[in-house]
Amino acid sequence: MKLSDIRPTVETTGQMVNQLFSIEDTGAIFDILRNRMYSDPIRAICREITSNARDAHREVGKEDVECEITLPSAFDKFYKVKDFGPGISPERMATVFIRYTASTKRDDNKQTGGFGLGAKTPFSYSDTFTIVTIVDNIKYHYACFIDPTKVGQLSLLRTEGTSESNGTEIIIPVKSEDFNKFAIDTEFVTRHWDVKPILHGRHVQYKSIVSTLEGNGYKICKSNDYNTIREIKLVIDGIEYPLELSQLKGKVHSGIFNAINGTIYLYFGVGELDLSATRESVHLSAPTEAKINDRLSEIVKDFKVSVLQKIDGCVSLWDANVYLNNELGKTFNDHSFLGTLTWKGLPLIEGSLRASDGKVFTFSKGVSKRGRIDPDKIVRTMQNTINFVSDAQVYFCDLAIKEPQIKDVKKAFENDKSLKHVYVIVPNDDCKDVKAVFTPYSYQDLEVKNLSGITKVSRTYSISGVRLLVFKYDYTSRAFRQVAYSAMEEDTGKKVICSLDKIGYNSTRTVILKNKKSLDGDIVKSLILANPGYSIYGVDSVVPTKKVEEHFSDFLPIDDFVENFFAKKSIDFVKIKYAMKFQYSLDRHVDQLEKIKSDVKDPDSIFLNYIKLNSEIATLIKDHAGILNIYETIKNTITEIDVDDYITAHPEFDYKCAKDKIATTYPLLSHIDYYTTSRNCDPIIHYINLIDKDLKN
Repeated sequence: MKLSDIRPTVETTGQMVNQLFSIEDTGAIFDILRNRMYSDPIRAICREITSNARDAHREVGKEDVECEITLPSAFDKFYKVKDFGPGISPERMATVFIRYTASTKRDDNKQTGGFGLGAKTPFSYSDTFTIVTIVDNIKYHYACFIDPTKVGQLSLLRTEGTSESNGTEIIIPVKSEDFNKFAIDTEFVTRHWDVKPILHGRHVQYKSIVSTLEGNGYKICKSNDYNTIREIKLVIDGIEYPLELSQLKGKVHSGIFNAINGTIYLYFGVGELDLSATRESVHLSAPTEAKINDRLSEIVKDFKVSVLQKIDGCVSLWDANVYLNNELGKTFNDHSFLGTLTWKGLPLIEGSLRASDGKVFTFSKGVSKRGRIDPDKIVRTMQNTINFVSDAQVYFCDLAIKEPQIKDVKKAFENDKSLKHVYVIVPNDDCKDVKAVFTPYSYQDLEVKNLSGITKVSRTYSISGVRLLVFKYDYTSRAFRQVAYSAMEEDTGKKVICSLDKIGYNSTRTVILKNKKSLDGDIVKSLILANPGYSIYGVDSVVPTKKVEEHFSDFLPIDDFVENFFAKKSIDFVKIKYAMKFQYSLDRHVDQLEKIKSDVKDPDSIFLNYIKLNSEIATLIKDHAGILNIYETIKNTITEIDVDDYITAHPEFDYKCAKDKIATTYPLLSHIDYYTTSRNCDPIIHYINLIDKDLKN
């Protein structure tokens, strides 16, 4: 790997006396290079020795030939890496291998090394290791060991003639407790190699990198469904390096991380990015940051092209929405950076589709029955929405029935054996245009079929037969309960009326707004808490609008109630959204440390600012979590990009930064047990004042 060679220019005069720097204790320096450089010696050995083997193949044009690795076990307690490269001649052994910082790899970007340290990594784990190398039909056996001077020695044990081809084998003794670690780290460092090594000694399963989206120089992999993680991995010449996103904030194109749901792998060649001397991490120099930024910018452009091509390739609007909500949803948790996505001019919908003037009956085939899958069983549920899933068909109920039964849709499943879901839209009685219930789509856009095409029924339904049942929101159960008219009339408080839909198998009633958004029991509870003195009543959505207006003319409609609520509030919801990120990670010591803040002498103390910020965030969470839920449900969802922009504009509210600053400024506080904080107030305050005074001086 080519190394940057930046040499300063120094002008001197004849009067200057120049002296060279030197090393007093060579053994001490070698000891540092061996034992104190690597945070993970075993992984360093696996990375460096295997990379050297691969480089040896590249040197002689054998890039497609696998090197061989023997993993340590109870039967063979050595870690062995064997290559079929040029071998190490006695001259190269004397001038390169045993010399720290000597390397043959600094003049090209075909080989991984370059610092002249990797071949010596076995000394970071063991005081001795063996080298067997073959050069031109002569096999050399060397022993490497640490002598009393701590410098280290190489001893040629013997030579012998051989007909074997050139190559080198490094043999390192391994402690039994480290057998598994060597296997795990070998898999990790060779995971991304195009030509993986042949492994002996024990079975190792390589981790599969399954991408949901990939292109030139990158892959995106979905995170665990139960543990959403956004991270970036740099793969340089097949070696994976982690990268803290905080290191990139404000420096590179970091907005994409807010959109990705999973891990981004960025692939670079040898020498494209700078590495630390130990090659354990990437050195974020200015050129390296620029290259990462350029790659991320290219990825964003590539995303857009790839996504638009896939959408244009969909055969129907339904398939395009299925792609958006399933395949694309696995990759992005927020695809707003892609702009408005359309299929043949029609906007795609993220989430589900709501029938504007009707109900949705869902019939699903092949459901679980007592823990087993019954391929012929069909189950009916009622909801307000249609989910964009594959193997589904939408029907419009053009018959005089209000609740289609399983027998009404059986023919649909019989006609198409691949069908898994059938949606039946039943319009409300006051629906004026039955072919316009699919906002923003038309009857034809979704290729909706008429239910009359697969069933004939004689059942009829009359709206006049609907009983006007009244439900009141019950605070304790967080649900709507039917009440008598007399109870409603005796209620002297302010009343709100809303439309209710029955959702799910247990027919839980949910509030439906005019914009077709729904409010669950928790949202309604938050509204009640924020508006004491109000009672919320509801009637089923099948009741005609005129009938509702006639019986509840003195009630405040739910939509007006919500608008009035927000009109009276002057709240920074983005700020609350940021505070909610720390709902479960606020400092538990603060409630006890609050007691001693009056004893802090410096009014500008970092400690006091931290206590104040922690308390402010705790108050926001306590007082406004429910209100934020209402806002995001009814108004707009606040994205991670919005939150990041807010913190950039208000750095004084950056809790993570404040927490890191506390840990750096007062490191001993992190060692105080939560349960003993109250008993250590005096030494804590003395420590804080001492640090603050030192900072002032």
